Amino acid sequence: MLCRYRTSQWICGWFISPLLFFLTGFFPLSTLAVDPVFDVKFETIVHTGGVGSSSQSRDVHEVIRNEKELSAAWMSYGIANPPKSQTLDFQKEMVILALITRATGGYSVKIKNISDEPEELLIHIEEQAPGPTCNVTMAFTRNYHVVKLPRIDKKVEFLKHVRIQTCR
Repeated sequence: MLCRYRTSQWICGWFISPLLFFLTGFFPLSTLAVDPVFDVKFETIVHTGGVGSSSQSRDVHEVIRNEKELSAAWMSYGIANPPKSQTLDFQKEMVILALITRATGGYSVKIKNISDEPEELLIHIEEQAPGPTCNVTMAFTRNYHVVKLPRIDKKVEFLKHVRIQTCR
């Protein structure tokens, strides 16, 4: 060990310690290049759930960038009474749709966060599911969350997180 003997303790105390301090202070870790990540502000257009049909059995996570795609989504996924007063400027905005259909009640879906990464846009979706002791409706249910946000022309990736409810 370098600082074991009395003479080497003097070297450690007066030479090596300040040298290490100087080197770590000269090259601080905070100067390492890290790409910044920004949260994107979004606004809910419609967020609801209820009894639905079983015709759509898969989860839907979709990016909508024009009026034609939006109209097709309303019809294709059977979203009842889409908001009519909502005006969107698809030159400046886009829409994200998260939809789940389940065989029972007790589920919900929510777009929790949108992160603007350097290479892509990450959409964090939270699905809430009933625990084994929860009482649920015995019918097909459809839950969806539709949001608008500033248009960002990047690849979009959806990350789904499932949270299990605790019931007594």
